[in-house]
Amino acid sequence: MTFRELLINLLGMASRWTVNFQLNSVEGTIYVQNGKIVKATVSGEEELSGKQALRFAAEHEDEIRSVKLLPLEEPVEGEVEIDQMEVFSIFTEVGEETNIEVERQSPYMDVCRKYFNIDNVKLIYSHNGVEYSKSDVGSMDELRDVIRSYVNGIKQFSETSRVRIKFSKLLAFIVILSNKFLFILLSGEEMSNLEIDEPEITENLLKVLQSD
Repeated sequence: MTFRELLINLLGMASRWTVNFQLNSVEGTIYVQNGKIVKATVSGEEELSGKQALRFAAEHEDEIRSVKLLPLEEPVEGEVEIDQMEVFSIFTEVGEETNIEVERQSPYMDVCRKYFNIDNVKLIYSHNGVEYSKSDVGSMDELRDVIRSYVNGIKQFSETSRVRIKFSKLLAFIVILSNKFLFILLSGEEMSNLEIDEPEITENLLKVLQSD
């Protein structure tokens, strides 16, 4: 199990954990509480906290030499709130550097090419699985569970929905039609394009979902 997989699994539990990790002369601690990272620190050559500490762990994942997982007996005062999807987005952004690209013939990709700069499309995931991915994060088994948990949460309110979720540097766009869905992860640079063309983009994606 990779470090990212460990974090995503822990965030799927309604419990409290401390994740201590070490690489070279740097030590880090991540506090998980009720499905969210509420605190993260890195000390040593680097002194970081919050999302910067988590990003450091993502960037140096392959260098992590040891990980110790301990139950967190008492609640800690939260400094951040980072859920599964944001952890996924951070590792996706960092994972781009691996330059692993997966694509299959997909009408969803055709719609994205029409409205977005293809270099800014990081991941397309549908009820069928990975349609397009620019990093190895797209091959994670946990990816399916993370996305489906978001989709199922949204479906509690409506069988047909579109939702935008803004992260630090990435943007998720989710379109749902009954038991079918599409999850698109984009660079934050595409926010203005999405805001301008969102009704038209949604209409075209719903048409593809309906015929899929």
